[in-house]
Amino acid sequence: MDMSLLNESYNDIIAEFGEEKIRQRYCSIVERANNFIIAYGFQDIAYVSDNNVVAMITDYFTDILRIKRLHNIKKVNKTKIIAYTAYWVLRRRVIQISENDASVNSTYINEKFILSYIIDELISGFKPDRIPSDGNYSDFVNLLYYYLKYRNYDPQSIELMIMSFIAGITLVSNDKEVDVSGYSIVLCNENE
Repeated sequence: MDMSLLNESYNDIIAEFGEEKIRQRYCSIVERANNFIIAYGFQDIAYVSDNNVVAMITDYFTDILRIKRLHNIKKVNKTKIIAYTAYWVLRRRVIQISENDASVNSTYINEKFILSYIIDELISGFKPDRIPSDGNYSDFVNLLYYYLKYRNYDPQSIELMIMSFIAGITLVSNDKEVDVSGYSIVLCNENE
């Protein structure tokens, strides 16, 4: 990412996070979006818009900086990172359609991308045997996709969905404590 694309009003972002972290975040989004395009067979009709990714990264880091300053914290938790990333990718529509192909359903391509991003991030914190294989997990994924397509959302509501998923996995876990993304959710035993 060329840092000159960020105008002078964003010097606070560069000073706070550093060019390398911003560049890494940019590259991560571009790589994940390109991998998604290839994995789902959209390579002939879709591309990652560099300008939209730059806008997304700028907005994301602006929000994260505001949160850090407002709450006087050094780092934000992983849940906020996922939620704000998801929100700004959807707002800026980083994946664009270059050619309409009636045989490919690309209407909600950014929502599909963010759904895969959120789910990948969520399940990466758990052992495979902790992810439910029943219909509840599928219901959650389908509801999340529906929500991203048709409902109004903001970073806070996405964060709440993520925390709800974590709480649900924690409640069905046999462990007393599950540590996820800096949150430690302790289950109470009625006998204690």
